[in-house]
Amino acid sequence: MNPPPSRHEANAIIRSRLELVSGIELPHRRTLEGGCGVIGIIGSRPLGGRFITRACAQMRNRGNGKGGGVAAVGLFPDRADLYALHLALLDDTVRAEVEREFVEPVFTVAHAERQESLDDHRDVGLEVRPPAVWRYFVRVRPEIVDRFATSHGIESERAAEDECVYRNSFKLNHRYYASGDRPRAFVLSHGRDLLVLKGVGFAEEIARFYRLEERKAHLWIGHQRYPTRGRVWHPGGAHPFVGLHEALVHNGDFANYHAVTEYLRQRGIVPLFVTDTEVSVLLFDLYSRVLGYPLELVVEALAPTPEGDFERLSKRRQRIYRALQTAHIHGSPDGPWFFIVARADPATGSPQLIGITDVSMLRPQVFAFQGGSTQIGAIASEKQAIDAFFEDVAADHPEVSPVADRYWNARGGSCTDGGAFVYSLARSNDAWSLDVRDKFGNLVVGQPVRSMPAAGEPPTRELRRACEVGPGRLAELLDRRPVAPSDGGPGGGGGGPDERIEGPPGPNDPARASRNPPVTPGLAAQERLEELLVQGAFADFAAEVDLQLGLPPSSSPDPGSSFAGDTPVEPDRWQSTLGRLTFLRDRHRDPGPHRRATLLSWIDRAIQRTLDRLPGPDRRDGSAVVRLDRETVVAHGVPSPGADGLLVIDARGFPPEGRDAVSRTIVAAHRLGWRRFVIYRCRGDRFLGCGLGPGTADVRIDVYGSSGDYLGSGMDGAHVYVHGDAQDQVGQILNTGRIVVF
Repeated sequence: MNPPPSRHEANAIIRSRLELVSGIELPHRRTLEGGCGVIGIIGSRPLGGRFITRACAQMRNRGNGKGGGVAAVGLFPDRADLYALHLALLDDTVRAEVEREFVEPVFTVAHAERQESLDDHRDVGLEVRPPAVWRYFVRVRPEIVDRFATSHGIESERAAEDECVYRNSFKLNHRYYASGDRPRAFVLSHGRDLLVLKGVGFAEEIARFYRLEERKAHLWIGHQRYPTRGRVWHPGGAHPFVGLHEALVHNGDFANYHAVTEYLRQRGIVPLFVTDTEVSVLLFDLYSRVLGYPLELVVEALAPTPEGDFERLSKRRQRIYRALQTAHIHGSPDGPWFFIVARADPATGSPQLIGITDVSMLRPQVFAFQGGSTQIGAIASEKQAIDAFFEDVAADHPEVSPVADRYWNARGGSCTDGGAFVYSLARSNDAWSLDVRDKFGNLVVGQPVRSMPAAGEPPTRELRRACEVGPGRLAELLDRRPVAPSDGGPGGGGGGPDERIEGPPGPNDPARASRNPPVTPGLAAQERLEELLVQGAFADFAAEVDLQLGLPPSSSPDPGSSFAGDTPVEPDRWQSTLGRLTFLRDRHRDPGPHRRATLLSWIDRAIQRTLDRLPGPDRRDGSAVVRLDRETVVAHGVPSPGADGLLVIDARGFPPEGRDAVSRTIVAAHRLGWRRFVIYRCRGDRFLGCGLGPGTADVRIDVYGSSGDYLGSGMDGAHVYVHGDAQDQVGQILNTGRIVVF
């Protein structure tokens, strides 16, 4: 473990930097607002680069193709004790010159290699070829470290070597990027076990160009769009930016950019790339490495606790925070911002993912965690990108659920969580474990597994569960009068009076093979589904769904598998079953000994399985219900509705926005006369419920999956029910209507 620098060493480093930047003026900046898509993922097992690529693609709408990039920590475990210097060459002819001036005299090079890339950048859609990247695994020559440490009075060899690396990169960037008429080279990253690659294009295109999809690392971050300031159409202006051992991506814009750069200039730091993000990571590096602040104080310096929450802190924290704010308030970023930081923990070298929001929470931010044998964390601008990430990982790794165990938001500058969360990996007995802590070091989620409930639930718990199941069960407990369940969703909730039977046939009972097996009716059917879930009898749960749909038993116990054959589903059966499944999806309940994510994934797949069974336009047979997918829309368009028509759209395969998006398909169907819609398998589909025009009180849209942003914006009367989570910017400019998010 490396001790933090002493006050003397911190002052010595700052004095040396003042000498370094003497005579260098702060560069001119331009102003250009923009929104960004940011994401970070971390796992106890290495994750393939394809997962960050796909997650970034989910937020492609937040980019314009003029800047994107990714960073990885844990990609070089065999060389984690070496600095990984990554040099971007905008002019291939300067490589030898740069090596002679800034590599060979300064470093002992253990290994040098060119970052692999595609021959033709146009193969992945790039318009501008990204720079050639050379990687050098290095240590600073001992005589240079000794000379710098002696001349500036620095006792820590690690602190002196780190600062030598920082100074060398600054000189290189100033000479070959910031000076002269044409940038020729710059340092992408120089930290231990850290890689940054970026360029002009979308993040997923950059990652594919550099062939990162099959590379594996414990931690990845990605960024869409371009910096809000600087050379916004230039590789050097794209995110991520680095301090030393950390890379940072950022969504937002500083209102006090000039004040922050002046604050840095007074401490010997001159930004060369003229972006908010570069300034952000330079602040982070100053506080964490140079001044040696623990992470809690780094966050406090960046996002000072406001008055109301400040008064709720302990007296000890108030004294520390007051001194910290007095010293650094004029360097704290002002305006909407959200940071995601990837770094190798300076104390342990272990990967660490950090998310920090501004005190007013003016940019969207979502945190997620999944436990189990493989622990995974994620931070992003949009939950739908996190959902897509977990779905992709689950498709490759069966032990991973397609749904996170927990999702949450940070409360900026608060006394509760401090507006920041830290995902940290720790190695024990050749295995990695992941935990999550807030700004104050409190454990939020981690490896501890939920304990099994005690046998025999108390009556109060039974009553609480009854409230969750519905009014029928509650009435039965109170006065034994069965009541039919209320509307549970687009299918109407189904069922009639609670006519109890001994129980449904087992999975192998011959009754299941009949064309119309007896259905467990009403509330009993609802309770049966819930009981099977809580018991963990997932195969029986899938069989019960088949039973309630009136279908023969499936060969697969997985409700996500496709139905075999063309057995039609009777309208009252699928509507009842969908209503019950929707009720289970929408209500929070005690999952018992199981992870909530496991239960939700089985419910979601059962809903998809139910809707997959509905007839397409080629086999309607007079049914009022029609199911469309991307292929049928392309081949046949949207059909005209029948009486009381319900249009079900499988969103898989549709682009998230544009004229071919699901939202535009809904608008086209509405013009033909459709008024009821069910949209499922959503994955970032934007603008759902938009563009329907005035007077749409007769329209109902039920949304399953991960919808995109701007849902229900500009509505005038329509009703939208989101059976999951909505993204940011929901219901903007809403005149009349209803948006319900469960």
